[in-house]
Amino acid sequence: GFIEEKINLGDSVEFIKTLPDGFINAVITDPPFGINYDNRKSGTAGSLTDYEDSEQSYERLLSMAPDLFRVIKPDGWLIWFMGISWYERCKTVFRDAGFIVDEIPVIWDRSDGRAFTTRPDRYFGRVYDVALHCIKGNPEIIQRSKPNIIRVPPVGNSERETLVERPVELYAELIRRLTVPGELVADFFVGSGSCPAAAASLGRDFIGSELDPERRAYAIKKIKAHIPESYNAKAR
Repeated sequence: GFIEEKINLGDSVEFIKTLPDGFINAVITDPPFGINYDNRKSGTAGSLTDYEDSEQSYERLLSMAPDLFRVIKPDGWLIWFMGISWYERCKTVFRDAGFIVDEIPVIWDRSDGRAFTTRPDRYFGRVYDVALHCIKGNPEIIQRSKPNIIRVPPVGNSERETLVERPVELYAELIRRLTVPGELVADFFVGSGSCPAAAASLGRDFIGSELDPERRAYAIKKIKAHIPESYNAKAR
């Protein structure tokens, strides 16, 4: 169907090579790699993930940077969520690819949820995620003077849940700030589908890619549930 065609099943590093130049308004994405590595380094443990999690696999993902720059329109955005220990490396990689990278990261404040660390005797509980705000060309923010900290409660995960669900509203906030209806938002690590679901709910076009068939199926259901009624008629 209409949604299935927009969410590629496969490896994003390969998929992005097949895409044409300069057609995406904003890439907003949350690669799963590097998070557990980051948590090990900082003495916290995140949710389980089925993905191979190593420095090598994350470096491979960062090799997408020139393609990310290429597929974005002459004026467009990249929001890249990452483990904090990758902050300096990611900044360098995206700058080398041609982006202007804001020194100020986007911070998701999820302190309404549980603060977690495996060593409460030693570390503070972590209640935030960060993303790089990268700029290609000279795009203009739509909703101006908004803070870099976005406070949205996290989605409650069951203990054995391997899928880290990000709240749709986190992505919706970024999409409203950076795009207008009809523009195209891409997510190369779709996961639970919250980013394309947010795009759909706001009347933006979307494309995505996901490696895991079960996650992709889950995401497609979520996207369908967020499409406004007026669009469903057209989608059929």
